[in-house]
Amino acid sequence: MTAIHSYHFAELDSTQTYLLKHAALNAAVFCRAEQQTAGIGQRGAQWQSPQGGLYFSLRYPLAGGAALHGGLAQACALSIAECLDPAAQSLRLKWPNDLYVGEKKMGGILIDMLGDSAVIGIGINLRGERQDIAYADEHFPALKTDECYPRLQEALLHMLEKWARHPYLALNHRWNDYDRFYGQDIRLEARTDSVRNLGIDQKGRLIIADEQGIACLSNARISLQP
Repeated sequence: MTAIHSYHFAELDSTQTYLLKHAALNAAVFCRAEQQTAGIGQRGAQWQSPQGGLYFSLRYPLAGGAALHGGLAQACALSIAECLDPAAQSLRLKWPNDLYVGEKKMGGILIDMLGDSAVIGIGINLRGERQDIAYADEHFPALKTDECYPRLQEALLHMLEKWARHPYLALNHRWNDYDRFYGQDIRLEARTDSVRNLGIDQKGRLIIADEQGIACLSNARISLQP
């Protein structure tokens, strides 16, 4: 069993940066901060991280190149979705790994590779007053704030233990239950035409159908305007 270490800070520049610089080898390491002053989002964008959110990163050793297999980000997103909303009633996933409720974003995931380890950064809006984002405590009141973090830790460790042995999405069909745009016509950034979203494959790639047929994409982004 992989050893587990955990750090908890009142304030940190970035949990992701901390683990990329300080995490021990051959151990699962969690790092949580009550707020971040320089949180990192996808494509290097700044992630707003005031108090009231759940911000943490996990560094997990994956020997044999398992960290490099496609689908890890989607496996993480699916694990979080199933933990927070097992019946898929209101939580939705926007490929590749964003969490939404309705039209509002509730969280996101960032993955960096460091040697044979994956460093997984997660940010979830738990509570707050902004009207343009979704908050977990509003939509999942049965999930107490102090329960959210340990439950997500357990879910992610369970998923990663399986991933280390079999690095592919065996339950990729389950993604469809949460997919915000499954079965719909969508637009991809850098394309002007619409394509049909057919879900994801076992490598986490987006499956689309267009005039040329069916294709699997690993480097694309869905426009917020489907």
